[in-house]
Amino acid sequence: TVEMELDTVNTMPVITSFDPNNNSISGTSTEDGTIFVTYNNETSKQEVFEGQDWTLELTDDQISAFLGVNDLDNYVANGDSNDQPISGEVADMQDQDPIYDGYLPFEFVDKAGNVNPVSNELYYFNKGDGPYGDLNPEDNPLTAVTSFDGGSVTTQTIGNIEYNVYTTTFSEANQTVFVKNDLDAYNSNDMFNLELGGGDDILYVAVEIEDGVMVYMGEGNDAVHARALIGDINNPTLIDLGNGNNIFTQTGNGELKDAEIVGGDGDDVVEITNSAETKNTIFSLGGGHNTIKTVDDLLASYITTSDGEDKIIVDSSSTNCDLSGEISLGDGIDKIILTNGNINNWGFIEGTTVDMGAGDD
Repeated sequence: TVEMELDTVNTMPVITSFDPNNNSISGTSTEDGTIFVTYNNETSKQEVFEGQDWTLELTDDQISAFLGVNDLDNYVANGDSNDQPISGEVADMQDQDPIYDGYLPFEFVDKAGNVNPVSNELYYFNKGDGPYGDLNPEDNPLTAVTSFDGGSVTTQTIGNIEYNVYTTTFSEANQTVFVKNDLDAYNSNDMFNLELGGGDDILYVAVEIEDGVMVYMGEGNDAVHARALIGDINNPTLIDLGNGNNIFTQTGNGELKDAEIVGGDGDDVVEITNSAETKNTIFSLGGGHNTIKTVDDLLASYITTSDGEDKIIVDSSSTNCDLSGEISLGDGIDKIILTNGNINNWGFIEGTTVDMGAGDD
């Protein structure tokens, strides 16, 4: 008797870049199949192969139609002001007929004929139509609820300061969100909660995620890529990756300071590829085999992990790199690797502590 296992699993290829100037979308795939974009009454498709990169070309009419709706000026009230809207303007914005930012829909059919059951959406924000940042509280994605369209403006107190909180919550579909410049809120005393919801979501921010921005990726295998996280000690930047096998990558030479990166259960990877210091940052990763890797100092930071085989790697080509703060790794076979330098090498913070937990560390 020969037993055969029926292939019923469809894994959506990962989108890694969107180039509107060349009508192209690129990515990688973990299985063979065909990716489709049906938009503006046309279908573009590209065959993809396991372990290989791919590029799909859209038609001129498709890219032109998408760039006409991808990042509109969504509200008349408050104009293009960087200031928070006053109460009367908030009411006007909530009462206005909605103007939505559109997306490109994706479909993947693998070689066995399986179709991914979850919708796949590509968003592209490239205009500062109001507050600072190309993606901000005044954007209105078609498959999201915002504080001005279906939601509300709330408040939160940190210390003695009360902040207005603006929230954008995406649907449970798989979203790939490209932000050409910054992800930001208004100019003072406010917070912007960006919630990607369930699904395997990816957020690409070409420049900075600014202070007061709270990113919640939700359940799923998610990824956040940004050049810099610029928090404030009174209003830090938060990246909550949620449960799943998640990735955070700092991709450029910007700073990472006064920020918090949280991961739930799953194998999480935090990679800091810039050559600037990382400091005053909290890393809180859940159960799983987690890795934090940086190429320069990791200063005055607080690192906690749960059970699993965890690694902290400071892999610098220069001498005398430093790892300081409070480090508590859970049970498991954990490793701290410094290719050059030492723990609390510069005496940057008094009382640096390291707890490796139970296991052969």
